[in-house]
Formats: sequence, structure tokens, C-alpha cells
Amino acid sequence: MVILFESYGNFSSGSPTYRALVSKRSRGTITLTEKELSFQSEIDKIFYQIKIRDVKKFYINKRFNLNVIKLIDNYDNQYSFYASIKKKSSYSSSKTFTLELFYHLTRVVLKKDKPIFFEAGGGFWHSSPNLINWKTEMKRGIFILTEDSLSFNPFDQGNFKILKVIEINSVEDIHQNSREFIKITMQDQKSYSLTLLTKKHCFTKIDDIKVKKLSELLNQVKDYKSTEIVKQKKLEKKRVDQIKEMLDVSSRIRLDLMRDALDMDEKNFSIKIFEWAHQFNCIVDGDFLVVNPENVTDFLDNLYLTEGSQDKIQCKFCQKLIDPDSKVCPYCGVEVQ
Repeated sequence: MVILFESYGNFSSGSPTYRALVSKRSRGTITLTEKELSFQSEIDKIFYQIKIRDVKKFYINKRFNLNVIKLIDNYDNQYSFYASIKKKSSYSSSKTFTLELFYHLTRVVLKKDKPIFFEAGGGFWHSSPNLINWKTEMKRGIFILTEDSLSFNPFDQGNFKILKVIEINSVEDIHQNSREFIKITMQDQKSYSLTLLTKKHCFTKIDDIKVKKLSELLNQVKDYKSTEIVKQKKLEKKRVDQIKEMLDVSSRIRLDLMRDALDMDEKNFSIKIFEWAHQFNCIVDGDFLVVNPENVTDFLDNLYLTEGSQDKIQCKFCQKLIDPDSKVCPYCGVEVQ
């Protein structure tokens, strides 16, 4: 597996004291790959392994003269770690290496196996920035844009903010006091603002060029996603129409032809067949599905719904279909395991 980042550093579980965090027993090698973050202690040979899919949130926690990454997983386990650099014959904490690890970890966690179209550090607001002092209530962090979402990970304590591209209603360029911002309005009418930052002569300023670039890319991705959704819906309808044509001729449908028409994998198709048989009083007769003529319309309506939700999972509490990357069910509020 490809190593994205590797460095000597310190690592502790739980909520360590400053002395425990910088002790020799906490020293070892930090390694990051696409699938996991691991640590091997140098003295006791203790091995820690955190799956990327289990990362809930992480942020920079300043401990005296240290910049420490604080990570919390989905099981509420806590870890603190920082990278080091060798100076002469000893190692000392490195703000630069720790920040580099933070960036790498953000990329791996937020891209969700999708190509990254854009990445930059910037500021994020719920609603709009203050007209008098634009830095007021601004959260600083890292933006990651993929074909599915624009994600933000704050440097300070806080949760990821993930704006799904298909739920974006509009992307608007805002000019305030010669400064560039992007305002994003979602389909639920909630709005967010962001800008991208750079340092010049030790001062933080807005990078107008990057802001315009991100705005262009975000609109392009939004248009592309909308086009793909239209194509997908047409394809889904075409698939179910094929089943409808089969049922117009006979109430008996060959299972292999039906599975091919719906483009479903064998495991999921086998599960759905018995669900349909129970729900619509159908009969599984060898290699055929016999559909009750009285329930054909309801059966086809269900197929349309199934086609539009093959990429979703079922909430174990309320049984509603939700997105597979949901942390909390939007219907019942129960945390998704």
C-alpha cells in the first residue's frame, strides 16, 4: 500500500498530559496510507491502527509550544499526535511537518475515493461574512472539491462541513470592499460563504485568483452533476420500461433477463426478488418470477423507486433509504453505524 506520509513523532491515546505526550515512551513512527493511520512506538513497540473510514473528526490543538493533531474516531476514542524533525542528534516537534500531516489526512478522509479537483486553505462562514470586519466568525481550514461535494475541515475544533454538489442551488460571486467571496445557497435555502487565503509579508489576505478559480470549478462540477443525474434518470426509466414490455407480453419473467435489464448484482437481486414476492404476492417458479396481474402497476412503481435508490442504504432504525456516507439519519436522527 502506498505511503502518503511518514515521519518520526509522538503519539498518545486518550487525553494525555503534556509530559506524557512529549515523553520518550510516546515517540515512534507515524505512517499514513489511503486506508489507515498507524503508529509504532519506539521503546515499547506498541502499535496503534486507525482506519480512515472510522475517523469522525480531527483538528489542531495547541499545547504550550506544540501544534498537536487531536483525532476522534466513530467510537469516541481520542488520539493526540504530532510530527518531529531531526536536528543534529535529536528530534524536536515540527509545526511544518505536523501541518503537512494534517493536510494529507484531510485529503484522504474527505475525498472518499474520488479525484480531487481543487484544494486550498481558506475561511468559511455560515451565512455571510461581516461587512465591517470580514474575519469575524470566520473559521479557517482546508477546502476539498470532488465531483460529489465541497468539503471543509476547520483547523480549530469543529466538525467537517460537507456540501453535496447535487444539493447546491446556486453559486454566486460576491464582491465586498474589493474582496472576493463565494456564496453558496443550498436547496433547503441555507446559505454559506467562503473565501481562499494566502500569506504575504506575514499578513493573511484573500487570494482573489484562487477564489475565482474555485467558483468556476464549482459551477462546472454542479452543471456536470446535474447532467449526469438527468442521464441516470433516463437510463433508470429505460431499464424499468424493459420490464414493463416483458410484463405486457407475459406475467412470467425470466430472472436472468430481469436482472440484466435492471443491471443489479446477483446478491442484491436475490434479496429483492424475495422482497417483491412477499410484498406483491408474486411467485418464484424455478428460473422465473410470476407477477400477480392485480399488482403489476404497484410492482412497476416499486421498480422505479428501486432503480433510483440503488446507491443508498437503509437506516436500521426507521428503515428509510439514506445516502451511504451519512453520519446521522436525516429522518430519525439516529447515528448511522
